[in-house]
Amino acid sequence: MLVPLLILTACENESSGATYPAAALYRVDGVGLVDGEYDPRSGELLVDGSPEQGHEWPLVIEGGNLWVGVPERGEVWRWTSGSGSPTTVATGQPSEAFGAALAVANEEPIVGAPAAGGGDDAAGAGAVLLGLGDVRRVVGSRPQLGLGSVVAACGDLDGDGQADAAMSAPLTGALAGAVYTVPVSSPSVVSADLTPVGSPAARSAFGAALACSADLLGDSAPDLLVGARYAVGAGGADGEGAVTVWDAAARAAGAPAATLFAHEADDDDAGEPGAFGSALVTCQLRPTGRPAIVVGAPTAREGAGVVSIFFPGEELATGNLPTILLVGEADEGRFGAALGCADRDGDGSDELFVGAPGENAPDGTPEAGALYAFTGLGASSGAFGASAAGLRFFADRGYLRTGERFAVGDLDGDALAEVVLLVRQR
Repeated sequence: MLVPLLILTACENESSGATYPAAALYRVDGVGLVDGEYDPRSGELLVDGSPEQGHEWPLVIEGGNLWVGVPERGEVWRWTSGSGSPTTVATGQPSEAFGAALAVANEEPIVGAPAAGGGDDAAGAGAVLLGLGDVRRVVGSRPQLGLGSVVAACGDLDGDGQADAAMSAPLTGALAGAVYTVPVSSPSVVSADLTPVGSPAARSAFGAALACSADLLGDSAPDLLVGARYAVGAGGADGEGAVTVWDAAARAAGAPAATLFAHEADDDDAGEPGAFGSALVTCQLRPTGRPAIVVGAPTAREGAGVVSIFFPGEELATGNLPTILLVGEADEGRFGAALGCADRDGDGSDELFVGAPGENAPDGTPEAGALYAFTGLGASSGAFGASAAGLRFFADRGYLRTGERFAVGDLDGDALAEVVLLVRQR
């Protein structure tokens, strides 16, 4: 059984034909969809965005709600199926880029404001808002840290009975990056009072992507995944990227429990700067067993992009080879720039959604973008092209950048996943 889809697209001035960098929310009835290609712009218009609201909206589906960050307005919206218009549930300053990153825990948002000022005129220190009640913030302690550029909602990482939040400050320490974890219920705190995860090397962009909701090491607690897309990789070159796995013991020791790299099979040229770790997600690709780790490397193969899928065994070891490679088939398509997983058909296994926002149309129309949906990966191994996907969302129109931002999850309570896409126009 297939389900309704929600689509975000841009608005157009019908009298002049001019397009603007805005977004609109559409609902597409997915019942009856079969494998094939679908235009992401069709459907019932639910919300008509304006240029003043921008189009760089992070999207989260959690608790039966769609959550949208609107940094151009300094707002966070919540939309519930059947409610009509979205409700503004949190506000900050547009100058702080409030809402540029978003996660949800216990039906409350974790909101990144990476341009916020810190104490003592620390411009650009960044901040993260925790929850909707009392104003509680984690605030960057030095200028230009960009704290809150990436945020994630975790389970109980340290066994204290509280859900945790993870957040990154990618400009820390000569662009080494820094990642912090705090309880979602934490009182306000400055980053200088927190212990960062690990000791990343300069210019590694540690924290470019985060995931922290799945038990990967078999210790009955969720583990933290950190992408460092510009780290030195297995080939010894900058920009190959790496992903590290951190349980509570590893965080206490300051050394990861496992490190994953791109390998020669991931791209044509060993040592190519593929930005492995730019996107991360954990997926239940098999009905039982531990979730798979899915890693995007959108600049691999000269920008075509590669997605690597690792199935954790009894333990993760440095140098693990991916079980599955999904390879972009369009020059500069950036396949793997965004990832998502959810069970769309009720078979107990997730489908994997992969965005390729740089993909051009066959006639050369630039950056039309595409979103691919793969099913049945849990029984597979080896390398596959993007065309192996069952579903593809695509429209032959320039600069839509379909697949750049999307979310998957259950919005209508039927235990089947829906899809939200942000399709932007020039």
